Amino acid sequence: MTDRTAPAPDHPTPAYQDGSPAATPPNTFSQAFRNFVGDNPKDIEGLLAYALYKQSITEDRERGLPVQPGASRNPGSNTIDNLRRAARTLLQEYSSKILEAEKPGLQRTAIWAKLDEVSGNLATLQTNIITHVERRTRTWAGVKASVYGCVDFN
Repeated sequence: MTDRTAPAPDHPTPAYQDGSPAATPPNTFSQAFRNFVGDNPKDIEGLLAYALYKQSITEDRERGLPVQPGASRNPGSNTIDNLRRAARTLLQEYSSKILEAEKPGLQRTAIWAKLDEVSGNLATLQTNIITHVERRTRTWAGVKASVYGCVDFN
C-alpha cells in the first residue's frame, strides 16, 4: 500500500521563499472555514466572518507578522464570536442602506397596492348597488307597485 501523505519522489514538496512548506500535510489543515460556517454553506454571516478572518491574516502578512501554517491557524471561539458579531453589524448596515435606497419605490408600491384595493372595493360596491337597484326596479316589482298604488284599501 502506498503512503499518500508522503510526497512523490519525483515531486518535491513545494515551499515558500523562506523555506516553510507551501502545502500542508493531510489532516493538519485549518478548520477555520468549518468553525465559521459549520455545515451550512448558506450561512451568510459565517461566510462574511470567515472573509474578515482571512482579511486579518492578509493584513498581518502585509505588516510583516508571522502567519502560522495549517492547523495552528484555527481561530478560537472568542475570535469567531467577535468576527461573527462584526459580520452581523456589516450585514445590518448594508441592509439598512439597501432599504433606505429602495424606500421610495417600496412606498410607491404600497400606495399602488392600496389604490388597487380601494378600486376593487369601489367596483364591488358599484356592482352591489346596481344589483340592488335592478332588483327593486324589475318589471314585476313595478307592476306590484302600480297595483298597490291603484287599489284603494278604504
